[in-house]
Amino acid sequence: MDMVDCVDTGKRLEIVLEYASFTKEKFDLYCKYQVQIHKDTMEELSEEAFQRFLVESPLESEASDLSIDYGSFHQKYILDGKLIAVAVLDILPKCISSVYFFYDPDYSSLALGKYSALQEIDLTRKLHSVSDDLKWYYMGFYIHSCPKMNYKGQYKPSDLLDPITYDWYPFTQCQEQLEKTRYAVFSGPIPPPSDTPSGWLDPESIKEDHLKSVRMLAARGQLVPVTAHARWSKSANLRQSVREFSSLALMLFITSYPAELVARRDTSLDALVNYGLNPPRTIQPPYCVGFNITYPSAKGLSFKRGELQKITWEVDRSLPDVPNLVTRIRIFDSDERNEQVLGENITVFTHPKGGATTHFIDVNDKESNYHYRVMVNYPGNSVHCVYQSVPFKVIPFPNIRYISGGLSPPSYAIAQHQRQNN
Repeated sequence: MDMVDCVDTGKRLEIVLEYASFTKEKFDLYCKYQVQIHKDTMEELSEEAFQRFLVESPLESEASDLSIDYGSFHQKYILDGKLIAVAVLDILPKCISSVYFFYDPDYSSLALGKYSALQEIDLTRKLHSVSDDLKWYYMGFYIHSCPKMNYKGQYKPSDLLDPITYDWYPFTQCQEQLEKTRYAVFSGPIPPPSDTPSGWLDPESIKEDHLKSVRMLAARGQLVPVTAHARWSKSANLRQSVREFSSLALMLFITSYPAELVARRDTSLDALVNYGLNPPRTIQPPYCVGFNITYPSAKGLSFKRGELQKITWEVDRSLPDVPNLVTRIRIFDSDERNEQVLGENITVFTHPKGGATTHFIDVNDKESNYHYRVMVNYPGNSVHCVYQSVPFKVIPFPNIRYISGGLSPPSYAIAQHQRQNN
């Protein structure tokens, strides 16, 4: 615990670092922040959502040999006994990652976000004095045209990650290019547009030798190489699905991402929440044009629960109003109930014509038509624009396709289906 006494005002600020946990005090502060700063409604907020977003974590807390605890933490800012801000942090063997920060809007004049960043930098320096490897402070995504995100460039020296090569470049070297274009590549010329999302390998470039280490679940719960499975040579759809999945999985392996960073929730990709009834907007502001969801765009698509999927979009950059931030992406069912939060504060441009993001389908186990709802911010406007995709099906239990198609499923599929329903 750190304490800061202000002689002039007689105030006392306590800074407490603790493992991530749920308290009513934290949740109430989070709701106040989301409603006043991000214009959420109380109907959109729940204790379960808060826990999945900012408490639960795939990181297992553990102590190192250097008296440093690794895992997910909350750093609380307490002014004269009152909780006024919480920083959500991951402390990893090589870095501190800033996940989220929320504060009491009544104290906006204190610039708590900037102050917390300085405190986290100081914490990184202190831990570096104990461990030479822990020397990086990661602030997350940077969006040059968004005031809520571009303040990160004020902390120096800092670096930005090239979206093509995944090499780091000094921010001062990138700044001039960011002023000229909304999509910047620091390593060289901007490559031509591609249907492959940023961060993926081209599925067609993956050879069969690359896939020998990919396993799939077969009869009696056995894991077998996908290339040795009987369906591999017979099913073009299976081969294509495996290549698309591997284009991401192999990319993560080839670029040697630390496992603890890959496992991170990606801010809120796995935040499965039922917010309740949330009807779509019927009237959009006049500037809500030029944003088009390009996938899924064909009606009648069916996805399986648990599979990796993507949503892509294009933006007309010739219009006077061009969006600068995808503020939230969610999946809704046919009753207009929110089933899954896919992410928040996502960059609009992952390639010159638009963007894409990937996620795992994780909706409730029920047959329904679902659709994506995308909230988009346009600079200088206080009201977000809302766009919806075409509807699609989600198959809650993959082997149900045998039954719905009038075919006899394998015996192990029937057993699994019975266990699922019991």
